[in-house]
Amino acid sequence: MHWPLWPMHFLLFMKHILVLRSVLFISLLLAFSAGCRKGDLKGSQAPETKIAIESINLDGDDRLRSEVRLSWFGTDVDGYVKGYEVSLDNVNWTFTENQDSVFLFDLPAGQVTADIDFYVRAIDNENLTDPTPAYLQIPIKNTPPTVSFINDRGPKDTAFCAATFFWSARDEDGNQTISNVQVRFNDGDWFDINKNQSLISFLLDTNVVSGAATAQLYYGTQNNPENISINGLNANGLNELYIKTIDIAGAESTIDTATPFFLKNKSPGTSLLWVNGHSQNIALAYKNYLDAANQNYDELNYGINQGERQPFYWNPTFRLILSLYQKVFVNASPAEYTNPVSGQTNTLLKFMAPVIQSFTTAGGKVFVTTSFTKNEDVSTLAGPFPIEDAVNSNGQARISNDSALVPEPAYNQLPDLAPVNVQFGIVPIVKSADAIDLYRGQLSKLSGWTGDNLMGSARLQNGKLSEVFMAVELHNYNKSNAAIVDLIEEILQNEF
Repeated sequence: MHWPLWPMHFLLFMKHILVLRSVLFISLLLAFSAGCRKGDLKGSQAPETKIAIESINLDGDDRLRSEVRLSWFGTDVDGYVKGYEVSLDNVNWTFTENQDSVFLFDLPAGQVTADIDFYVRAIDNENLTDPTPAYLQIPIKNTPPTVSFINDRGPKDTAFCAATFFWSARDEDGNQTISNVQVRFNDGDWFDINKNQSLISFLLDTNVVSGAATAQLYYGTQNNPENISINGLNANGLNELYIKTIDIAGAESTIDTATPFFLKNKSPGTSLLWVNGHSQNIALAYKNYLDAANQNYDELNYGINQGERQPFYWNPTFRLILSLYQKVFVNASPAEYTNPVSGQTNTLLKFMAPVIQSFTTAGGKVFVTTSFTKNEDVSTLAGPFPIEDAVNSNGQARISNDSALVPEPAYNQLPDLAPVNVQFGIVPIVKSADAIDLYRGQLSKLSGWTGDNLMGSARLQNGKLSEVFMAVELHNYNKSNAAIVDLIEEILQNEF
């Protein structure tokens, strides 16, 4: 049987159609793939940026502080956001990888309010930048600054010649917006002080016995005063010190007042300063010695009441006081005290040693009577005083009540010093290389104690004693109070 020819032609026709459809499909697929390649037709797309809040609807006095937290985010349809740039003028940009930050905006000088323009734009992994940065206008207002004295670092009730204060100021708009810090004593004038100097001292004019007076201003531990004379002080009277600060917008802080204090002045014509480092009863003994030796002096009682009157800042306060005198007599115990500012624990003599060294380097003269405990570290005293070390040994050294401290032959005009009671735990000294021997002790050496018996050393200036260091507390050698008085008078009056 023969099939008709037309079905065969139909099958061939359909075969051609299928081939053409396959070719067309492949061509379209290739064309589509080529259209999706980077840089062809549509290309890469830049990221988009948004700020978390679209607007801040505040005006008048109802504005934000100049410290503002802002956050933002970005999206990229064909990649990822690698960072952002922020700007306040849409011209100068700063890169960041953060999506939030706290901004401290500056107000223009003299303005209380301002509108800050803030822009941010995202940058994607192909370094494409959002061409339409997100924008926010931020209404801010000035906040007045604050300032206060740190009263636990200033005079408590009395200051002698020099008064030191520590103050702190802050502005929520940024401390850089503080333009002036001013102080005033009592009803005196306001004076600008350096806003970067929180430690300030005032040295009273010693030419004024009492009443209205001026003072020199010192910053930190500087040796030289500022070229300014502060008025309004009350010599030998009650004083109040005020402080205020002003910002660039002209806003003033609330005035703060330091703890009121009595400001005692130097006695006219007095060249000797007595620094007591003992309790009140022992201090009275030294006062009697000085009075009997016909000495005119001013006194600092740093040892009474567990050392509560010691300066918070030995430098500058104590240094400024010493600058007013030519001679210093120090009686100091081996008791230790803690400085409330530094937290350091030490003897009063070790606290004052660096200042004493500056004093003697400048030509001042010093007479010290003290004692050491066994194995005490005295290294900080070497240099400021004419000693190098202390003698330490096993066993014990004593000075009996039938023994004495005896001066060196070259100084036989000085008296022997003997105790009423046996003195235990004697610790002699090693003199410094530039010092001379002054006193030796007639020691009883027990239980294997060994060492030298030097108990007093000195430095010379122009053939005269200028620094005397006694490693005993003179009030314990009081078999003859007249001998102690003679020693003090000979050193302070004839040698110094």
